[in-house]
Amino acid sequence: MWRTCISEQIYAGTDCSKITRPGEGDSESIGIGDFKNLVLLILDVDLLCNVAYSAPIRTRRERADAVRSEGKAFFGKFTNGARDVLNELLEKYVEFGTAQFQIPDILKVPPISDHGNVMEIADLFGGGDKLREAVGELQELLYVA
Repeated sequence: MWRTCISEQIYAGTDCSKITRPGEGDSESIGIGDFKNLVLLILDVDLLCNVAYSAPIRTRRERADAVRSEGKAFFGKFTNGARDVLNELLEKYVEFGTAQFQIPDILKVPPISDHGNVMEIADLFGGGDKLREAVGELQELLYVA
């Protein structure tokens, strides 16, 4: 069933039975490595919703872009430095997924760490509690968008 969903939603009609290992199959086949990369871009919750409710599958990039365009009121609550940190968190999310929202660990990784140490970054938000609150709200917006 999910193969049908994936083929209809992602590959616009490509039969998932044509998924092969690189170098095998005909010219219409996609490599299994390409398929794995695509699946990594799709949120697990989206795949489950697609299978259960025929909801559209959205990539992390699509979710992050939606938050940026529809969440202007959210971003407007913060200083430029705090907005920069939130945007960098979104980029980390796009690349690596939800594990990037682990506070304080992610604050120690470039480019976010370029804003200072953990305490300095928390001060951009008005303290540690407000930083956690902002990150939690950002996560909620990702799944609402």
